[in-house]
Amino acid sequence: KDDEDEKQHYPIESVQNQYIEMDRLRNAFGMASTSSHSAASSTYSTAGAGGSTGSNYSKMQYQSSSREEAFMLYIQKLVLKAETHEQSQNWPTALYYRNKILVKQREWYGLDTIETADTLNKIGLLLTKMGEEFSAMTALQEALFIRQKCLGAGHDTVVET
Repeated sequence: KDDEDEKQHYPIESVQNQYIEMDRLRNAFGMASTSSHSAASSTYSTAGAGGSTGSNYSKMQYQSSSREEAFMLYIQKLVLKAETHEQSQNWPTALYYRNKILVKQREWYGLDTIETADTLNKIGLLLTKMGEEFSAMTALQEALFIRQKCLGAGHDTVVET
């Protein structure tokens, strides 16, 4: 099943199915529902219903936002899996999902972003819990570097790292 996650390519057509899957996962773990999957289907019907003059632009806008929605849902799914394993103190599996999140975030956002810094910080904390001090220090230092670069040295988040 983990190989299936690796092959995920954020298909536009399955955004609503991903909302439903997220609701199912959230319900299984007692979390709040996303409850916005109906908005995705109504956005789709209005985006494709434009006249001949701006319809291509509307479709392009929808495809762009749909890909982003699909990506965000995929990341949320991975985060939910990572948090589940963290709560049960299954550190190696939690680390596996955090690393997958990091790879996907770097592909989507780039190397030095707040999102990647936050994930690196979480990876560093997991590695500390696993007793991997050198690897933890490396991840935490990279998170610190990115946060300083993006936010400035005096920012609260930087100090927290």
